[in-house]
Amino acid sequence: MRILHTGVVFDPSDFNGVKNKMIQQSAELVRRGHEVTVYTSNAKTETRNHRLKARTIKGIKVRYFNRILPKLMSSWFLTPSMIRYVSKHIKSFDIVQLYSHRNFQNTVAYCYCRKYGIPYVLSPGGSLPHHGSRTLFKKVYDAVVGNRIIRDAEYLIGLTELEGEQCREWSGKKGKVVVIPNAVDPRSIPGKDPNFLGERYGIKSRRVVLFVGRISNVKGLPFLVRAVARSKGTHLIIAGRDHGYLNAVKREIAKQGIGDRVTFTGYVSGNDKWQLYLNATCFALPSRTEAFGNVVPEALACGCPVIVADTCAVSKAIREERIGTVVRYNDIEGLKEAIEIEASPDTVGRGKRYVEANWTWRSVGDILEKVYSEAIDGFS
Repeated sequence: MRILHTGVVFDPSDFNGVKNKMIQQSAELVRRGHEVTVYTSNAKTETRNHRLKARTIKGIKVRYFNRILPKLMSSWFLTPSMIRYVSKHIKSFDIVQLYSHRNFQNTVAYCYCRKYGIPYVLSPGGSLPHHGSRTLFKKVYDAVVGNRIIRDAEYLIGLTELEGEQCREWSGKKGKVVVIPNAVDPRSIPGKDPNFLGERYGIKSRRVVLFVGRISNVKGLPFLVRAVARSKGTHLIIAGRDHGYLNAVKREIAKQGIGDRVTFTGYVSGNDKWQLYLNATCFALPSRTEAFGNVVPEALACGCPVIVADTCAVSKAIREERIGTVVRYNDIEGLKEAIEIEASPDTVGRGKRYVEANWTWRSVGDILEKVYSEAIDGFS
């Protein structure tokens, strides 16, 4: 198949989240012999663009379009040069996958898919509900074009069963929804370096709680900080970039008086990220909302016990499969107790096995191939 993936950013952008999923899914499809192309912006950071126009990454052909006014309109990712290019080239693809829908890139792709009769599938990526920032914009956008993008998709791809239900509610197409979770490649996990935390960060505590993700107001970090403050001898590692909330987290740490028990690593990747998972006592995702959280399968694949808030969509699988601990959001004492309970080898083993069976890019590729084939065959 000739496959087009469209989204806001791609490597070498400093943004993560959807970008990482696009890379892994695209690379898996290339490994299976498909021709995969990505159309995206050239955004490097919030306010800076890179200069690349095209490159090949892991066999994926990537075409970058210039983001205009990055300093004045950093959150809009407007790439008007994409319009003419897509109008000329989209007809050469068998299927298109849109990653999210309330953005310029996927709106352009949608319009030309409809114009030229190209089937497409949509991965909302947790973006369907009208909550969080820019709620008014989301409602207006959906009224103008967003609802049509959802309804006209051959398939909607939910990250979890919860998002699958949201997809059915928004589209009304019960037979056009499939759940494809984020995933991990266990083959990329290195061996454990037991000296890593001490040598890299000077951490010698016996109990180490790890958080990996962007430092934003939805991640529940003050909740986590308060729980760690109640847990004597526990050290907290916060690994991720600041998304406008770092100072608020630091104020809470100072208020709790545990500055000597918290380490900020900044953004981590590759071996450093894996060593954090491999050496932490447990991993915590205390978000007040979370569509999936790719960090969860990453932690489980490393044998790191997982604690998630019940407001995270992945909490259902964690509870039902007995592969981690679920606590009520903002239940400080409950989170503190979960941190202090040593996970059983059975729980850790089930987590690893569940990831291998359900949350690998290989299993994701199996589902995507089937979805694409059915979307093409059923398109009219």
